[in-house]
Amino acid sequence: MRLRTFVLASGALLLGACYGSDKDPAAPRPSYSITASPATVDVRVDSLSAVPLSALVKDAQGATVANATINFVSDDPTIASIYFNATTGQYYAVGRQPGTTRIRATYGVTSQPAYIAVTVRPRPVVQVDLQPPTATVNSGSAVQLRATLLAGAADTIKPLIVVRDTITADTVVRRVATFSVASADAAIASVSSTGRVTGLKGGTARVIATYKNTSKAAAPAAADTATVADTSIITVTQSPVATITVTPTTAQIAPKGSVTLRYTYRGANNSTTTAGAPTVTSSDPTVATVGTVDPVAQTVIVTGVKVGDATITFSFTPAGATAPVTQTALIAVR
Repeated sequence: MRLRTFVLASGALLLGACYGSDKDPAAPRPSYSITASPATVDVRVDSLSAVPLSALVKDAQGATVANATINFVSDDPTIASIYFNATTGQYYAVGRQPGTTRIRATYGVTSQPAYIAVTVRPRPVVQVDLQPPTATVNSGSAVQLRATLLAGAADTIKPLIVVRDTITADTVVRRVATFSVASADAAIASVSSTGRVTGLKGGTARVIATYKNTSKAAAPAAADTATVADTSIITVTQSPVATITVTPTTAQIAPKGSVTLRYTYRGANNSTTTAGAPTVTSSDPTVATVGTVDPVAQTVIVTGVKVGDATITFSFTPAGATAPVTQTALIAVR
């Protein structure tokens, strides 16, 4: 009985050894080292790093891994994010706001990342350059102003389009000036958010482009929170009178009754303009008479005399014109 047990056990051991010899030990995972470059990045807000980010990967034998796919991740993308240039296949750091952070470079099978220290420095706007500094425009017409933000002499802050960064798929780092018209000149000209100035009536208007620096620093420098501005002087000239509108164009009054007619001058672009008083006449003064024109209110009073119809004609000859601009209103006296 003991012999059988021994033989069976020995056979089992022998079989196990034979089968076990067909299996190779588990292969160890390859070990890689990664070195990121540059070691430090110094970048300003709204700017890309001067050199692209890169990393060198080597295997356990010290051989360089060709075409290694590196993953760059910012520890704090609100301070510095990652920008991938699809054309060149290169990565850059993008300055978002002043501060320090790290960018981690990792390779798919390595456990230890490499780090790039990033410092983002403020880039306050120190000057707004509004062009043109002066311009002349007719009432109803427009002129385009352009504001350039400068961080120093010849240092223009331009919109930085960032595609496929770590904040969103497609973002724009953009700092622009705010346009306004001096409150005292608001009736003379208006300005859009993009700097397009429209003349409203004759006069001179000051258009201001302003930029307010902001900073999240605990103790920001004065320049980091300063407000800078520039001014353009816009001269609005009255458009030449092209048409006259009269309201009402028809009216019925009784003898000795009256109606007030109001006239408006308009330029070629249909904008309201001003000029001297028109000449107003009645086709039949025995039916309706015309009072004195009020050039401030731009009105005239017509009074009925007797039953009949009379045509009231408004006439104005612009400077340099060879023919007058006219408009009529029909008055029925009943």
